[in-house]
Amino acid sequence: MPRNARALIVRELGGPFTLEDIIVDDIRPNEALVKIEASGICRTDLHCAAGHRPVQVPAIFGHEGSCSHSGFKDHTSDVRQVLEPYSK
Repeated sequence: MPRNARALIVRELGGPFTLEDIIVDDIRPNEALVKIEASGICRTDLHCAAGHRPVQVPAIFGHEGSCSHSGFKDHTSDVRQVLEPYSK
């Protein structure tokens, strides 16, 4: 079942960061759902949002996160935390 979340989004390069409600799709096989407890942005995020580094917009920022798992799809024996920066 899709879930609601909040995300820090830049919709155009050089535009403002906005905190928006988003829908998170169901997890697929061999994926894990994580709950972000806290997240920060770094200088690289600021450079990307300003258009100084390549990134497609709209983009979700804040890849320096602290999280806990909320669920796994199928049996997963090797779980690693990966936060994909600048996701759409």
